[in-house]
Amino acid sequence: MGPLDRSLFQRVDHIGVIVPDLADQRRWLGEIFGLPVTRELDLPDRKIKAAFFGVGGVDVEMIEPQDPEGRRKQLAEGGRARIDHIAVEVDDIQAVLKKLTPLGVRTRDPEPRKVGDRLNVWTLPETTGGVCYQLIQRL
Repeated sequence: MGPLDRSLFQRVDHIGVIVPDLADQRRWLGEIFGLPVTRELDLPDRKIKAAFFGVGGVDVEMIEPQDPEGRRKQLAEGGRARIDHIAVEVDDIQAVLKKLTPLGVRTRDPEPRKVGDRLNVWTLPETTGGVCYQLIQRL
């Protein structure tokens, strides 16, 4: 397997972190560290709430699972926060998937999902070196 074009990933968009208490993270990142909230999500269908905090051109997304089963599955041992994914921006999500699929990369969903003004797809960590990558195409 050879290296792909370096232009596949344009930039890191955000780092997603699963947290037990979004309000506590707002206090730490917003009030104490002084980071601005760049956007917020409330996705009842996925049972999560999230807030994005801007730092140096990259956002840190704090994601709080809203149901007990999701909390149990998604939080680290002992209910601690954990890094969930690294999101990277791409120009053309379908073109990138066409290049990655033959290399064994698989995604969580069969097709990219529209969330707000972006198309998103998440890789299965077992096919990308143990790390989940969220590919984002801005619309």
